[in-house]
Amino acid sequence: MTAAKEYRKVLLLKVPHCVHPDAIPENDSFRLKHTFRPIPSFGLAALCAFLEKHNTFGYDIKAVDINIEAYKKPGVPIDIYDYSALMEEEIKKREYDVLGISVMFVFNIRWLYHAVALSRKYHPQAKIIVGGGYSTIFPEKCLKDLEVDTVVIGEGETSLVHVLNRYNQFSDPAFEAKFPFNGYGETDGQGNIRVVPLTHFIDMNDVPAAAWEYLDVEKYFKNSGDRMLAIEGVRGCPYHCTFCNTQLSWGYKLRYKNVDTLIAEMLDLDIKFHAQLHFIDDNRSINRQWMMDFLHKILENHIELEPVPSSFHAHHLDEEMLDLLKKGGIKTVGIAVETGSPEMQKCLKKNLDFDKVREVVRLIKSKGLRVHVNYLFGFPHETLAQVKETLAIARELKAHSNQFLILVPYPGTELYKQAQEDKLLVFEENDLDNFEPRRSNYLYSDEWTAAQLEEIIYDANIELNFLDNASLYIPEQWDIFREFCEKLLLRIPGHIASYLVVAYIYKMQGDIANYEKFYQGAIESFKDQGTYETFYRYLALNHNPIIQDFNEYCREKGIEIKTIGGHSAG
Repeated sequence: MTAAKEYRKVLLLKVPHCVHPDAIPENDSFRLKHTFRPIPSFGLAALCAFLEKHNTFGYDIKAVDINIEAYKKPGVPIDIYDYSALMEEEIKKREYDVLGISVMFVFNIRWLYHAVALSRKYHPQAKIIVGGGYSTIFPEKCLKDLEVDTVVIGEGETSLVHVLNRYNQFSDPAFEAKFPFNGYGETDGQGNIRVVPLTHFIDMNDVPAAAWEYLDVEKYFKNSGDRMLAIEGVRGCPYHCTFCNTQLSWGYKLRYKNVDTLIAEMLDLDIKFHAQLHFIDDNRSINRQWMMDFLHKILENHIELEPVPSSFHAHHLDEEMLDLLKKGGIKTVGIAVETGSPEMQKCLKKNLDFDKVREVVRLIKSKGLRVHVNYLFGFPHETLAQVKETLAIARELKAHSNQFLILVPYPGTELYKQAQEDKLLVFEENDLDNFEPRRSNYLYSDEWTAAQLEEIIYDANIELNFLDNASLYIPEQWDIFREFCEKLLLRIPGHIASYLVVAYIYKMQGDIANYEKFYQGAIESFKDQGTYETFYRYLALNHNPIIQDFNEYCREKGIEIKTIGGHSAG
């Protein structure tokens, strides 16, 4: 009798979560370029930790995050065109019986197709499991269109263990009694698809600390020049915003990890890696008692909190909490406004109190903290007047950094269903390359075109995030803002607004050598057609002191930007 095949060697792979090069149009606008500087995958580290804890079968676990493998050395931007070869090299050289592929966004579909094809080429007998955002939204499509064995829906820790044990016809009664098997899809031998929805969400206190040792984080630290790792203490969101589908992965119920357990994890990570920790929680501050307990214990244990923008709901921040956040090391507090239109707030079920938002922003600034605000544009039936209301709020709040995004109408959201019913969708659900935040052509509108909306938003970005940024008026924040812009130039070489800001701040600080260096960097960047077409028109903003200074610098040097590289003013 032939023994059943064992599926013991498990490789967990995170495919790139940037846009695939094949999906980038030849005439791609400079405005559509976005930063891509990933940190190691928390999802992979969390899956490894949970599988290791419940590994009663004896799985050999390996993990690779392709995203961080593209760092070459500090100061060198990631080249997304390297990822195809990197992924083939990893899949070809690894030995595994099961490949678990983590796909963060639906527009990463081309990377998924590529990974599946490579696995079938080099390891034709291996099982393939797909998890992440794509399989959560499109489980049936994933099984129908791809040669995969199983998909995981939503948070995947328990489902992964169940699936692996099922492959091996292995039973773990204690595990099965504690963790119901749901949140997955599979195809039987006749091609019939069976999807079991995710109905049971794991208790956060059953989630072990992420196992970073499975990833090559030291290589990432060395090659990127950053030391950043993710951590989580909370899952779930009780709100019902119509544009959000987070409930598909995490549910509506908030689940908090025990504060003492979380503090112990942070202390252990500091000992092991000396890394800055970035919380990926959506709504830490909703449970005020938990949050205050957490912050007090952060201070008791002399832990330094994250330096990156920390996201909070404006309705759940107050002066006492902000004082503790500042003492704990928070430098920037992020809030999501989304829209400045009261009508759109109701449509989105966001229902922010703008007076509360103004008060919270005032409080944050009064504590010497920076403010980061998220905005969305391009909702169904949104008018240009409502777009202008959002821009007016952005100018009034004058955050130190703003994220201006065009809405992606994701399937699984109430907003997507509304747009579908009203026949506003520009593309079909199957056109997955379009579910991508660089694009703007999502919805039909009688008020605006995609190109108009894109231009309005980019102008706001250049104005409020660079040329008229709030930090320019606060000398104590010049260094922080300048360093941000210099790092941005590593991610988006040729970003002329960053060159101008950095040069201007150096001049204000009396560093003439660097002042000239960065203005010359801007002048050199104008030689590129794409950057020229994007930034030249901002040189007409003569009321802006940075533009005034740059134009005067060019006149003194006898440089005429419109003739650089043979361009015309157009």
